[in-house]
Amino acid sequence: CHYIGGRRPKLTPEQWAQAGCLIRAGVPRQQVAIIYDVGLSTLYRKFPVLG
Repeated sequence: CHYIGGRRPKLTPEQWAQAGCLIRAGVPRQQVAIIYDVGLSTLYRKFPVLG
C-alpha cells in the first residue's frame, strides 16, 4: 500500500487512541512525541489544542 506524500503511519489506531488519552490526561505533547517516536507537529495536527 502506498501513501501519497509522506511515510506510512507509524502508529496503529490503538496507539493513536492511547496517545490521545495521554494528551487529554495532561501529558505534554512533547513527552508523548518522545514515547511514541512521532513528530510534535503530527501530534498537534492529530490532537489540536482546544480553546
